Amino acid sequence: MRILFQGDSITDGARYKDPAFEWDKNHQIGHSYAYIIAAKLGFEDPTGYEFINRGISGNTVQQLEERWEADSLSHDPDLLSILVGINGNGRTGEGKYVGDVDKNVIDYTESYRRILKSSLEKNPSLQIVIIEPFALPVGPYATDYADFSAKLGKVREAARNVAEEFGAIFIPIQDELTALASETDPVLWLWDGIHPTERAHWLIASRWLESTAHLLNKK
Repeated sequence: MRILFQGDSITDGARYKDPAFEWDKNHQIGHSYAYIIAAKLGFEDPTGYEFINRGISGNTVQQLEERWEADSLSHDPDLLSILVGINGNGRTGEGKYVGDVDKNVIDYTESYRRILKSSLEKNPSLQIVIIEPFALPVGPYATDYADFSAKLGKVREAARNVAEEFGAIFIPIQDELTALASETDPVLWLWDGIHPTERAHWLIASRWLESTAHLLNKK
């Protein structure tokens, strides 16, 4: 089973992207939740899986669409996993959403639909996983978090709707992170408000493995 991870920096995990360094197998999958998933599944079934990470830091879903042929369709995955949505949609580096957020969410939805449609046209039996975007009131996101969270909620809702439309597995993350952050310092989970610590990467990986167990057992 070939598993392809797509998204932004949360998936990227500082992986090496230069083809000149493809020989360095220590740095191809990155150090995100994708690494944890690959480590566990790869240990349990050493010959049963191929893992590919094509997340790129800073990417929006529109940027995923621009590189979809080269970085997704060409790999012909059996399972496609995507986490995207914290970038773009009017987000600034100061922890705010500006501009026409509703219009940006419409654009987000349409790009998401197009990449999934093209993926299913290439492989009608493709299994798809969509992970919910998330944030916590840490760093620049703490000041106006209520407003930011409400607007991010529209992005989360759009991701859920796209998952339902395409029959994808949707993995909610925000509510569990919010609950954990109410019991402990939120910086333990998202160190700058949007990027996971090791603890949160484990959370994402655990929920991913739970949600896909029925697919992995069929391979």
